[in-house]
Amino acid sequence: MKVSDLAERVGVTPGAIRFYETQGILPKPARAENGYRQYDDLDLCRLRVLVALRGLGLDLPESGRLAAMCAADNCKGMADQLTGRLADRRREVAAAASSSITSTQNSPLCSAR
Repeated sequence: MKVSDLAERVGVTPGAIRFYETQGILPKPARAENGYRQYDDLDLCRLRVLVALRGLGLDLPESGRLAAMCAADNCKGMADQLTGRLADRRREVAAAASSSITSTQNSPLCSAR
C-alpha cells in the first residue's frame, strides 16, 4: 500500500509517516519501481501501535521503541514494559494534578471574597 493509503487506514497524515521515518521511529519502507513508498501489513500494525502509544501520552522515541518490539514479535515484552511505564505515568499525572489543585486553592484569584 502507498503512504496515503497507510495514513488513511491509521488516521494520520502522510507527512506524519514521513516524519517518523526521518526521525528513525519507523524503518525506511521498500520502494516500488516508480519510487513510491510501499508498506505492508506489518508496517500498518507497527504504525497503529505507535499511534496508540502516543495517545497514551508516551513520548515519540519510547513509543517507537515499544512499537518496534511488537513488530519484532515481542509483544509480550512490549506489554510488560508498557504496564510498568503506564504505572509511572499515572503517578506523574496524579502528582501534577495534586500540585495543580494545591496551587489553585492557594491562589488569590480563587479566594472567597
